[in-house]
Amino acid sequence: MTRTEHTLHALPAFPVYSLAFVSDARLVVGGGGGASRSGIKNQLRVYEVDRPNLALKQLATLELESGEDAPMTIAAPLSPNTSAHIVCGINSAAARMAQGENENCRVYAVGDEKLVEERRAQTISGRDGEVYQVRVGRLIGGGRLMHEQKVTAFSPDGTLVAAGSTDNAVALLQYPSLEPACESLKVADGELYDVSISDKHILLTASSHLELYLLPAKDKKGKGKLELEKRIERPTFKGVTPDKVVFRAARFSPTQPDRLFTVLNPSGGARSKTRGAKQPTNSYVCKWDTTTWTVKRSRLVDSKPVTVFDVSADGKLVAWGSSDLKIGVLDAKTFAPLLQILKAHEFPPTALKFSPDAALLVSGSADNSLRLIQVPSGRPSSTFPTTTVLLVILLAILIAVLMQQYR
Repeated sequence: MTRTEHTLHALPAFPVYSLAFVSDARLVVGGGGGASRSGIKNQLRVYEVDRPNLALKQLATLELESGEDAPMTIAAPLSPNTSAHIVCGINSAAARMAQGENENCRVYAVGDEKLVEERRAQTISGRDGEVYQVRVGRLIGGGRLMHEQKVTAFSPDGTLVAAGSTDNAVALLQYPSLEPACESLKVADGELYDVSISDKHILLTASSHLELYLLPAKDKKGKGKLELEKRIERPTFKGVTPDKVVFRAARFSPTQPDRLFTVLNPSGGARSKTRGAKQPTNSYVCKWDTTTWTVKRSRLVDSKPVTVFDVSADGKLVAWGSSDLKIGVLDAKTFAPLLQILKAHEFPPTALKFSPDAALLVSGSADNSLRLIQVPSGRPSSTFPTTTVLLVILLAILIAVLMQQYR
């Protein structure tokens, strides 16, 4: 692995939950104390990154209304033809949610000195009182559970945006209008973790499986229903059986739509027959061929669950962060490890993102910090370390010289 420069930036009283780049050197970060009355403000912040020095300069701050939740997810449509914008998930105040109003999906313009809200949409019912998993939501008045937007993803051309929530539903919206592009989708079973959109498909990641849908035709707008094209179960590979792992993330390659990267975490609860001890469990990153839906390459990345994952815009790198406080980067072609930071934060990372040019990686955590990581330009191009290749070349030259001498 390559040694690289990285710097930790403390953000006092600002737990980080989400982040997105709007350009190679400009970053939007979401965080705060949540809907609780902790005294920690919920904010969106804009930072300029001094890339050579891995320094941060805060340019703008938007403080959310009292009672609103922290921005739990952010995505940016990166297009050279549009100004900087973000779409993020922010729950309305509990009083409004109790009345069935929750304008959770919001669009902001990102300027040099301020963020300006442009529009809102409701994709989560504020009256949904079904408590299906208390650990993925918060209780509001009357003991009902309030769901929240947990994932936001854009289509490659930036005309569609998906908003997935803790009620296992995904709203596919036209962008920038935020009008529905089709009926909401909902995973059949398991817990929703991720959403990815290619040129032709939208993929929902549940803990137990993946669901693939064909995108609606561009000339068809409104409430049409998408039909499930394929359900992909957990794979078997290198001695790992489906019952030992769960899906945590799945992303189409931005440059090769027939390639998919997934994260598989330990399923938990697996115990050996002797003394009830836990069996060894690990987390893996896998690369799939979506024409056959088979795993073509896999790599064990940690013995603890992966909490964050990203794929670079050029499709050449994948990055992961784990509950073991590690951050790692792999070459997307060979899965050779490029770098690893053993203690990136005090708490597990909650957000991870490559810059558009993939020269910088930023991670965030609820420990009130961001870490800026310089991605080395000399990326591995094969599974053989560079030193091994050089030794083979030198040995070949030496043999050639000796053969010349003894002729």
